[in-house]
Amino acid sequence: MRSPMLKGRVKPNRRLHAAKRKDEGSGPKRSLRFPRGALPMLKVLGLLVVAAAVALGVMALRGHVLRSDYFAVKRIVVKGAVRLGESEVAQAAGIRPGTNIFSIQVSEAARALVRHPWVAEARVERRLPAEMDIDIRERKAWALISLGDLFLVDEDGEIFKKWEDGDPFLSPIITGVTKEWYVGSKDDVRVRLREALGVYREYERVGVVADHPLSEVNLAKDGSITLVTLDPAVSIHLGRSPFEGKIQKLQVVLDQLRRESLQAEAIFLDQEVRRDRVTVRLPTNPAPNPS
Repeated sequence: MRSPMLKGRVKPNRRLHAAKRKDEGSGPKRSLRFPRGALPMLKVLGLLVVAAAVALGVMALRGHVLRSDYFAVKRIVVKGAVRLGESEVAQAAGIRPGTNIFSIQVSEAARALVRHPWVAEARVERRLPAEMDIDIRERKAWALISLGDLFLVDEDGEIFKKWEDGDPFLSPIITGVTKEWYVGSKDDVRVRLREALGVYREYERVGVVADHPLSEVNLAKDGSITLVTLDPAVSIHLGRSPFEGKIQKLQVVLDQLRRESLQAEAIFLDQEVRRDRVTVRLPTNPAPNPS
């Protein structure tokens, strides 16, 4: 027999290679396994590390901003100040030039302002990079009230400040309100003071005040109001609300008295049954009329 001819290419032995792969694959295999619950904990830990890094960055940035001269207050703008000076308003708000603008708590500054007796409302705002704006509404005092000592009353009926030297001495003075009445019923007294202001404004509008300025407005607990003119002193008993028609009627009575050269001691417009009736009391020993 002819022996087979050998060629340059050797045919692979498939059984030999299969056995080799089997031997290689039969060795021990290792895989990385985490205990149950460890992976979520690692994720949380990673998030905490990131959060801490961000927080440190924010703190560093905040420290830089709070120390930067770029954000130091260089201008304070005050609006609404009439009686108070701009520097007095800024001082009451606790705002000073050179203060870092971000270190100023605007809500606290506004609360500090309304604690000042002459400030009724306040708003404080930042204007970056270096300006603070303060807008206030001052109280307007229209009368004094006697509560043992004299106090100022504003147009909202608020008793807001004890009268001191340097404060306006206003006329009329409101009487009839006791300390006990005020302490026990502040809301009621506030309503009555606003009512008294309405009477005074009507008195001005009609024009009575020009010839008969008021020195006193007396409030009674039953709701009645009595006016007292300055010179000569005339008691004008208005009774209870409504007052508008009574002030107009008063003007007619005063004009009639002037035409007749008479001086009244008291005028009563407090009739509740016959509202059209006015009673005038003349002095027992009238002084001669200078006219």
